[in-house]
Amino acid sequence: PAHKPPQHTHDLLTAAPVFFCSDMRFQMSSFAEGSAKKKCDKDGVEYADYSTRQISRTYPSGKRIDSTNYNPIAM
Repeated sequence: PAHKPPQHTHDLLTAAPVFFCSDMRFQMSSFAEGSAKKKCDKDGVEYADYSTRQISRTYPSGKRIDSTNYNPIAM
């Protein structure tokens, strides 16, 4: 960018990746597509509840050989 935002702005907008068990609102968890699917199948209510409180991201499976995306509605 033409100009860099101040450090305090960066600190406010940064999310720290953590394990799924965290309950701190400013932290974020990342899941592989297969792992997210297993969590939904095992305990979908807990996963949905977690998603209402915290940011999470799901990475597509490395086994995809075309440009299709996973279906987030199923999760």
